Amino acid sequence: MRAKLLRGFLLGDTRIEPLKGLITTPDRSVTVSPQALDLLLHLASHPDEIFPCEALIDKVWGRTNGDDASLRNALEELALALGEDAQHPRTIERLEGQGCHLTVAAKAIHFPPENGSTG
Repeated sequence: MRAKLLRGFLLGDTRIEPLKGLITTPDRSVTVSPQALDLLLHLASHPDEIFPCEALIDKVWGRTNGDDASLRNALEELALALGEDAQHPRTIERLEGQGCHLTVAAKAIHFPPENGSTG
């Protein structure tokens, strides 16, 4: 699933382009940090799962480089890039004592073949 989403995916009417580092809402395009995009990509790759915060920190930053503040900052960055209130995000929900999950299903974007190739 991750490989399909890496080229690009939609969360509702918002376009996520991990390889370009972009989140594009109907109103604007925002460049976000690689860690924030990796966090979003990880959540989108595992629909309907709630990930413990410690597991997300390990996955995105590594056991020795990340902490709860790193996760909180990335979640705030994503909320703002998605055009949401950082204190009350709608797309990524953090459940106290449980972890984080996406509230919107990710839909892979299908790109035409590059350079006119047929596949």
